[in-house]
Amino acid sequence: ADAGDPAGTYDVGWAYEKGYGVPEDEGIAMDWVEKAAKMGLPRGEWKLGMLEFRSAARERDKEEAVGWFQKSADAGFPPGELVMAWCYIHGVGVDQNAATGIAWDKKAAMHGERAAQQDLIARYRSGIAVTKDEVEASKWAKMLAESGSLTAYEYLADLYGKGRGVAKDEAEAFHWNMEVAKQGVGYGERQVGMAYWNGRGVAQDRVEAVKWFEKAAAQHEGGAEGILGDLYDRGLLVPKDSAKAKALFCAGAMDGDLTAMNRCGYKLLQPDKGEKPDPVEGVKWMTLLVDVAPSGPEHQNAVTSLNWATSRANAHQIMEGTMRAEQLKDKWLAAANARLAAIRAAAQEN
Repeated sequence: ADAGDPAGTYDVGWAYEKGYGVPEDEGIAMDWVEKAAKMGLPRGEWKLGMLEFRSAARERDKEEAVGWFQKSADAGFPPGELVMAWCYIHGVGVDQNAATGIAWDKKAAMHGERAAQQDLIARYRSGIAVTKDEVEASKWAKMLAESGSLTAYEYLADLYGKGRGVAKDEAEAFHWNMEVAKQGVGYGERQVGMAYWNGRGVAQDRVEAVKWFEKAAAQHEGGAEGILGDLYDRGLLVPKDSAKAKALFCAGAMDGDLTAMNRCGYKLLQPDKGEKPDPVEGVKWMTLLVDVAPSGPEHQNAVTSLNWATSRANAHQIMEGTMRAEQLKDKWLAAANARLAAIRAAAQEN
């Protein structure tokens, strides 16, 4: 840095920003990063813009920050291109112009910026700031998949399975689901199991399917737990075991699967001979099912299940079951908020 090396100068600023080896000080960090930026280092130009945007050390207007972003973007620095896309799409520091923003997004994506590729997929899937276009979305998903993105794998599996934006190809859908499964993701493991079970994209092999369902259930994948519960309830390819079936249904319910919630509630309210019914827990799961089921036939069926459940419980049991449902919803919401906070914290750290 003392010799005027732009990269070394930037590294000193980065160290002060993060507090690595020196006291954390964003003001000093900005001074060093500004030196690197004025030496023409694209990374320094981008970082200076970021620091100015959020700086508490000194006030700078947004236009000046965007000016540094623009310099880094003009030099072909992907994070700079990405942030220019955001500025133009939202009209921050520049006149709002979605078309210009999308053009910058595409430049960043072509230069390998994964966040830009993900953004373009989301935009073309939903039609936000662009015309909805699954073909265009699939193009960026294929590019993102090259970097090992689970999001891209899952999306491509869905596209090929349904023939949206690409020609329907069950073998290709199986390939992408297997890529997800290989990384130990329960949803992907369940999808591979379903492919083997139905012989879609791969030779039918229901014994192999059960193995994949078991792998997914071990990851607390609610759908797989519900499927295994059904197999044990019927004694299909596994020993018939009603107690294990109920345990799997209720585990799947706890992991958020709607079918498992329904089956768990029925097992609790109408157990096998010799088992005592549990109206409170049964009402709890049927109440939750009504709360989370999407509108339409699924919700109507959930209401029917809840009416059946309350017909088998007294007023005190219904009240207790409803209260437990509310408590569990609060617990799920707190867990979801904690995960979101962790994601945001990680994004800020990066």
